[in-house]
Amino acid sequence: MRLRALLRADSRAASEVVGVILMVAITVIIASTVGAFVLGTGDRTGDTVPQAAFSYEFDDQTNVTITHDGGETIDNETIRVTVD
Repeated sequence: MRLRALLRADSRAASEVVGVILMVAITVIIASTVGAFVLGTGDRTGDTVPQAAFSYEFDDQTNVTITHDGGETIDNETIRVTVD
């Protein structure tokens, strides 16, 4: 009689452990999926920063000539120069 009680207790504990492990695994998978979408790790692979080189010539106290020396082409209408 006692042997049956021990076997029942062992099998019940084993199923509870398996259940907890499955719940933890599912939680980790869901958290990693949500994290990937929130952080957008797959969306940023094609975005690059444009690279350009400029040189500056100061004629006097008020005139500055900025020359595009190389790199990617830049549209003149999108450039803003701020002097402080």
